[in-house]
Amino acid sequence: MRARAEVAALNPHWRNVIVTDLARGAETFSLRRPFGSAPAPINPAIASTDGGAGPRSMGGAWREGPGCPCVYLHTPISTTHGEMLLSVALDPSVFRSALMRHVPEGATAAIVDANGNFIARSRAHDERVGTPATRDARDAIAGGARSGVYPGASHEGLRNYTAFYASQTGWSTHIAMAPNLIERPRAISSAAVAIGSIVALAFAAALIFFALRDLAQRRQAEARLAQTQKLEAVGQLTGGVAHDFNNLLTVIIGGLNMLLKRMDDPKQRQIAEHMLEAAQRGDKLTKQLLAFSRGKRLELAPVDLHAMVHGMEELMRRSLDAGVALSFRLHPDARWVMSDLSQLELAVLNLVINARDAMPDGGRIEISTAPGKDTVTLIVADNGMGMPKEVLERALEPFFTTKPAGKGTGLGLAQVYGAARQSGGNVEIESTPGKGARFIITLPRTQAPPEAASQAPAPAAPEPAPRRRQARAGGG
Repeated sequence: MRARAEVAALNPHWRNVIVTDLARGAETFSLRRPFGSAPAPINPAIASTDGGAGPRSMGGAWREGPGCPCVYLHTPISTTHGEMLLSVALDPSVFRSALMRHVPEGATAAIVDANGNFIARSRAHDERVGTPATRDARDAIAGGARSGVYPGASHEGLRNYTAFYASQTGWSTHIAMAPNLIERPRAISSAAVAIGSIVALAFAAALIFFALRDLAQRRQAEARLAQTQKLEAVGQLTGGVAHDFNNLLTVIIGGLNMLLKRMDDPKQRQIAEHMLEAAQRGDKLTKQLLAFSRGKRLELAPVDLHAMVHGMEELMRRSLDAGVALSFRLHPDARWVMSDLSQLELAVLNLVINARDAMPDGGRIEISTAPGKDTVTLIVADNGMGMPKEVLERALEPFFTTKPAGKGTGLGLAQVYGAARQSGGNVEIESTPGKGARFIITLPRTQAPPEAASQAPAPAAPEPAPRRRQARAGGG
């Protein structure tokens, strides 16, 4: 309701704003429906468009529908869920006001859409908006000429000569004058005024079209910024707590190590060793939190992705069930990146374990690399259950997990995000329920260090052969 009120206050001539998924044939958003409501059937005025391509992107006039009579303008937008169509329904009086500023004295003028219906008219505007223009006007548009003069009669039965101009948007402007005005010497100047008015209206329509496109781009940028600010705010909060907790654990671990050196009783040593193991697990969790929150800077150095993946192969295979196949597709030009080796290894292992948990009945995991201009992408993909939209939007938040109690900390993907961001890269997730997920880590490309330049490239991890079930490693 608040967003609707803000749009109405800033744009008093906007009757409605609609976002439509043409592929699904559904209206996903409308200012005239409660926010968050289920998709509705596609609006007939939008179903008649060609998806915003070509002249039909300017839409047309409609008498029926919410907020009508109105004039629809359309523009395509790209979202994370595919191509959408952004539509705005405008008050026809906006176009009539512009038309009336340029109508010569004694003339009748009108704006007609690509379907031959009135958008605005200097006479009987309210009765004629959205209704068909005269047969003479529609024949002139259908003839394919961009401009000209044709004789005819208005809806009121008045004989006239009409000058018209058709723009590339499919709209056309018509100015009708009585025959005696055409025969006067002022006819040439009147026609010049009419053409100037038409050009001005064409420019106004183009400005509206570009304004709609900029609005869609601004909304996408604001959504990305809000998500980044949210993660940074959570990171700062958790970073302060993790830093103090890490100091306490350091004291506890040091004290337990000293006690173990002085203990002779086997039972007491066993208790102390269990305590030390628990403290070390807590130390590992705080380091993950600090990496996410940037409280602990990573040790950045050139990392050979091929050697790293090859070296982790046995560990990854031991972390998987027998029904999960692991394969590799490493591009020869996507090898050296600037990152922290230990944190990057932990990130890959977290993604592999998450993929395993998303495939309880078995499946495939592929680790691949791809080169970019100044970056290298490391991709971990699976064909598991995938993620719905509400989970995908929060997947990188610390402590957020969909696993049962005791099965996950919610820090695995947060560690992946922190490691990528501190390396100067980013993480993107592509997922559809029932069709798996792709985690794309983008890292800055770098040159091989001098000591590695003379060495042969590390062999790419081979395609796996069927393996017997191995013991599973712990998950994050």
